[in-house]
Amino acid sequence: MFDDARARHYWDDGGQLMAAFTRRLGLRYDAWDVYLIYAPDARWDGDDPPSPEYWMQMAGKAAPAFDGYGFAREALARLPKVGLR
Repeated sequence: MFDDARARHYWDDGGQLMAAFTRRLGLRYDAWDVYLIYAPDARWDGDDPPSPEYWMQMAGKAAPAFDGYGFAREALARLPKVGLR
């Protein structure tokens, strides 16, 4: 919890959001500590989120292991495509 008016905390009671990402990512375990990159035209239509363009995770073998520099490199490489670089 943070004592700052800009901070927001949301609780996923029952884990519905986590379950949606677990299904979308095809995981056999709960989707948490996952880091996702979406295309600018990605839309969430229906029960499950859209598929990410790229993702990493802290633990597991379904995606590359999280690496902050690697994730930043992937995100920055996409900026020219959306006119932000």
